[in-house]
Amino acid sequence: MSDPARVQLYNAYARLINLRTANTDVFNSGNFDFDFYDNNGLFKRLRVNNPASNGLKLNVIANLDVVAQTRTVNFQNTGNWYNYASNGTGTGFNATTGSTFNVGSADQSITLQPGEYHVYVYQSSNVYTFIGTGNWTNAANWLYNTVPPAVLPSGAEIIINTQTGGECFLNTNQSISAGAKITVVANKKLKVPLNLGIQ
Repeated sequence: MSDPARVQLYNAYARLINLRTANTDVFNSGNFDFDFYDNNGLFKRLRVNNPASNGLKLNVIANLDVVAQTRTVNFQNTGNWYNYASNGTGTGFNATTGSTFNVGSADQSITLQPGEYHVYVYQSSNVYTFIGTGNWTNAANWLYNTVPPAVLPSGAEIIINTQTGGECFLNTNQSISAGAKITVVANKKLKVPLNLGIQ
C-alpha cells in the first residue's frame, strides 16, 4: 500500500467489484451485448442493462492498442452519464473518474488514447445513489455528484451503496415522502444519528 501505482490499481479493482456486487439485478439480467473483436480484439465494448424502467445501464469501452483509436459508441440512453471508472485525462467522454457528461444523441464518436478505458453509468434522474464513504452532504459521495433533495418526492429513490468497507453517515435531516423509497444494499452501512423521516 506504500506504492502509489499499486494503490491506484487496488482502488480501481475495488470500485469495479463494488459495482458488480451491489448491482446484481443488472449483471444477472442477461441483458447485454458486446464486441470484443474490433481491431483484432484491441478495442473492446460491453453494454449491460437493467431491464427495469429506472434501472442502471453500463457502457464500457477500452482501447488496448498502442495507438489512439476512434470509434462510434452507441449509448443506451440520451441524458447525463457518469464516468464511474476511468483512466482518461481529457474532458467529456474522455474525462476522469467521477465526471459527468451529457449524451445528446445515442451514437457518439469517441477517440481513446492507447490503454484508455471508461466505465460509463446511466441512472434515471429521480434515483440517487450513494457510492462513496462518509457524510451524506458531500456531493462527491453520490453518483453524478448529486445529493438528494431534503424531501425526497414520490416516485424517487435513494440507494445506499457505499464503497467497500465504507459507510454512509446521515449528517443532515432527510424526509422520504409517501411513494418514495430508500434502499440500503445488502452488507452496506447507513448511520442515522439525525432525523430520517419516512412517510
